[in-house]
This record gives sequence, C-alpha cells and structure tokens, in this order.
Amino acid sequence: MTEEGYPATVEVSKYPGMRNDPEVEAFAMQYVMDYERQRGWEPEDVSQKHDGSGFDIRSVGPVDEVTGIASVQRIEVKGRAQHNQEVALTVNEWRKAQQLGDSYWLYVVWGCTSENPQLLTIQNPAKVFAGDAKEIKQVTRYVVGAEALYSKIV
Repeated sequence: MTEEGYPATVEVSKYPGMRNDPEVEAFAMQYVMDYERQRGWEPEDVSQKHDGSGFDIRSVGPVDEVTGIASVQRIEVKGRAQHNQEVALTVNEWRKAQQLGDSYWLYVVWGCTSENPQLLTIQNPAKVFAGDAKEIKQVTRYVVGAEALYSKIV
C-alpha cells in the first residue's frame, strides 16, 4: 500500500485475463439483481447512468422497525466465466469503495458460464483488500514538452 492509500503498482502484462466479456457481465448483473430481490432488498441497476457513481447496483433493504431507516448498499458487480478468477476495480471504483466504506460491497460471480455459479460478497473491499490489491498502470497518453516542440520547428 502506498502512502496515499492506493495499492502498490504492478505491470499490466502480468494480468492478461482482465478483459471484459459483455455476456458474462450481463449474466452476473442479473444474478445479483435476482439475489438481492430474493433476500428482500430492492436493487436498482445504476450502471447505465455513467454518472461516476463507481458501482453498478444501489440496493435498499427493508425498513428497520426500531429506527425506521432502511439500509443502503452500493454494489460493484464483477462476473467471471470460470471459477477462481481475479477481478479488477477501476480507479473510480476503488476511490468510491474507500469513500463509502461499509456501505460499498463487491459482489463477484464466478462460473457465469458454468452450471453452478458462485456468489462472493465482500463488504468494504478497499479496507478488506488494502494489503492484497495491486495497482495496474496503463499509459493513456504521452506528453511532449514545450521545449521539445519548439526545438523541432522546421
């Protein structure tokens, strides 16, 4: 873990299996929505809003009879075709997990293409995986300084 609270850096080439599969992800989302409804919660798919919320589902639990308050979980869903596969969270997802603490959950659905999918639920993944997560650096652009630009004028 770095001083800023972010995971240590590793090379992206060490994690070749970290690409998205839209069909697997769709299955995982439906699986989690069904799971939430079965346990008496009211899930809402917020993944298509693209509003920077950093999670896929906002799920509201039953109202507590004593306090009159309903619990809210913010759920990031990750689906994998096979069992025992790694998952990656985006920078935004990791930051939101840090900010939202115990109300942020990571739901991993392993075996989305198998007959026996397995659901893993992890509360506050930024805290739980603080020592286990590795940051993956990717080049998104190259910067050319003003001096270099000026020196190449023909």
